[in-house]
Amino acid sequence: MIKKTLTVFIVCIFIFSGTYVVSSTDTYDCNPKINIPPDYITMVAEDGKNSHFDTYLSNVPLGYNISSGRYPGWCVQRSVMMDRGVFHTVVLYSSYDPEMPESFQDEDWDKVNYLLNNKQGNTTDIQESIWYFIGDNPPSSDLAEQMILDAEANGTGFCPKPGDKIAILIDNGEDLNRSIQRTIIEVTIPTGEH
Repeated sequence: MIKKTLTVFIVCIFIFSGTYVVSSTDTYDCNPKINIPPDYITMVAEDGKNSHFDTYLSNVPLGYNISSGRYPGWCVQRSVMMDRGVFHTVVLYSSYDPEMPESFQDEDWDKVNYLLNNKQGNTTDIQESIWYFIGDNPPSSDLAEQMILDAEANGTGFCPKPGDKIAILIDNGEDLNRSIQRTIIEVTIPTGEH
């Protein structure tokens, strides 16, 4: 009887103190507030200056948190090359959207988003770190390895908040004849009411 009472007492202490330990099997609820156009838009990728790609979006309707213009872009499919300067019809998804296409699904999007908000090194270091988490490719630089270790230690469960960057997935939709390299762009989550 004393053992049961002690267990209940300890559980109550954790409940009332607000302490909760997240184990590796727990899921977390993260739904960053970013308003993405649901319909097809146009994308062109060029070699990037400060990112793997300079990604240009066009035909984006007004009223969304993403607009037509240039965005830093990154590759998440190392085995496929994308022609530069070619117009592609694409659909955008949040990297936290449970309805993202199956080809993009990966348990490490939280760590990739952490990386985008805690970059070190040059474009190659950052790209290699992303490839490590989305593709299991080993890094070749010390800075990439440091970013990976940092994301492993601090990125689990990372949820971008207003003012943070979020990875937005670029997909070619359901047209299998227009397959393109899977990529992401960085978008800043807006602050305040819009």
